Amino acid sequence: MGVDVEKMSEELLGKMNIKDLGEVEFLGYKCRKMSLKSDKGTQADYVMWGNVMMSMEGEAMGIQTSSRVTSIEEVNPPQEKFELPQDIQFTEEG
Repeated sequence: MGVDVEKMSEELLGKMNIKDLGEVEFLGYKCRKMSLKSDKGTQADYVMWGNVMMSMEGEAMGIQTSSRVTSIEEVNPPQEKFELPQDIQFTEEG
């Protein structure tokens, strides 16, 4: 689960005080660089690839924090990972 910043409305971006700083390349992927500043003193600059946060640097409650993706491996998971066990039963609630 994540937030697709490309689909966020201007109104929501304004309410969250998020600014789109433009396109950047990160690990060979076209990403969006964003900044966030809250009235509670939290600030962060981050780079998003769709709804995946590739890097983030900021401060929250006086604590410096950072996170950075170091590599991405795009693979197709085996089909059996999506198969439901045979003993599962689904019921509808109404």
